[in-house]
Amino acid sequence: MVLACVFTKVLHMVRVIKIVFCNFTFICFLFELQAQAFTMEDCMRYALAHAPEKNIQDIENANTALSQRDAVLAFLPSIQAGVGASVNFGRSIDPETNIYTTVANFNNSYSLWGSLSVFDGFSAINNLKIARLSILMGHEESKRIRDAILLQTMQAYFNVIYYVRILSLAKEQLLQDERSFHQAKVQEELGLKGYADVMQAEAQQASGYLRCQRAENQLRTALLTLKQTMYYPLEDTLQIDTSFCRWSVALPSEEESLESVKERAFSFLPTVKISSYTVQTSVLNLRTSRGNMFPTLSVSGGYSTGYSTIIGAHRGSSIAAFPEQFRNRAGQYFSVQLSLPVFNRLWGYSQLRRSKNNLNIARLRHEQTLREIEGEIERAVEDMQGAVKEYFHAEKQVRAEEVAYAANERRYAEGLISILDLQISSNRLLEAKTERLNSLFQYLLKRKIVNYYRGISYLEEE
Repeated sequence: MVLACVFTKVLHMVRVIKIVFCNFTFICFLFELQAQAFTMEDCMRYALAHAPEKNIQDIENANTALSQRDAVLAFLPSIQAGVGASVNFGRSIDPETNIYTTVANFNNSYSLWGSLSVFDGFSAINNLKIARLSILMGHEESKRIRDAILLQTMQAYFNVIYYVRILSLAKEQLLQDERSFHQAKVQEELGLKGYADVMQAEAQQASGYLRCQRAENQLRTALLTLKQTMYYPLEDTLQIDTSFCRWSVALPSEEESLESVKERAFSFLPTVKISSYTVQTSVLNLRTSRGNMFPTLSVSGGYSTGYSTIIGAHRGSSIAAFPEQFRNRAGQYFSVQLSLPVFNRLWGYSQLRRSKNNLNIARLRHEQTLREIEGEIERAVEDMQGAVKEYFHAEKQVRAEEVAYAANERRYAEGLISILDLQISSNRLLEAKTERLNSLFQYLLKRKIVNYYRGISYLEEE
């Protein structure tokens, strides 16, 4: 009997040590999160500052700006200059007499020429417009990447906060299970409960430890995902703000209709604008293909001169000096060229048909984009409204389950119900709190998304 009492006390001390260790681990983990904590906005700004996708797009926008500059410079003439020198040995043509000679001579030439496209089927104009559209598409792509980074960071942040709350609920449940187990032990010693009731209470307590450990593992995984989303160093400690007091739940408002939300979203969403610019670019490419079938007109002109001498000629020879030759041998030319595309193996016709097909594809994809975004907006609004309703129903359920559990706990202390009935009531309360927490975070996330469709940035929303 004495050994049994000693064994029971040792077992009780082991359980107490487990609880203390678990509480210490949880407190240290929360302290790690709270010290110099990142708010959700801080996490978003950090992700924007360190995301390689945004930096890559900035570089691509710089390349697009260079393409626009090239399109503007295409309207200017092309000017080139050349200098040449040659030495002839043996039998060669004398540049002065234009007859063959066996005397070695030196020749030096200078030229300057340029050309200008007068009419190219409006290709230069269309290319300039396409380059400007590419600039606009690059800016919208930067906005799309920015919004995607903010949304991913916000979702990862919400997951961390959610699992912090789940772990807190698991800790509360574990304390209740521990209290029920000690109560069952006392009642067993008094002869009010049997050994099976004590084992059932111990099994429930072990389940509580497992629930806490699983929640802590999920929290660490969520924190790792947040680090990866933010491009935060994985080996460093990320401390985030887990406070929740500034977030509230309100019933869905009918002030703004769904159609007005769609209209507002279609007017500014980067995805819609990119799709629209793609259609406009396809129209310009079609015009360019048609222009390639027109005649082209260009003008060109140039100036050339040179100098030549006999190698080894003495100073008194009859060879003119360099300035005199440079002036006397100067020549100019001017030409006008008209090119007519008579037959190019149907290349122009194939290019025209290809441009028409690309335009049809762009228009169909634009319609598809609008339909997809319309469905996303409706889904987000419905999810937000459904989540807030679920939250208020879950809140009522939690209140009712708390009253039921308090009553069952008193009845269990009086020996009116079994430990199994108390555990069922406790699990129902935990399930209700979990459902309330889940619906709350679903509402907060969907509200952020709906407000984004209304034109409020993820970072601008209070």
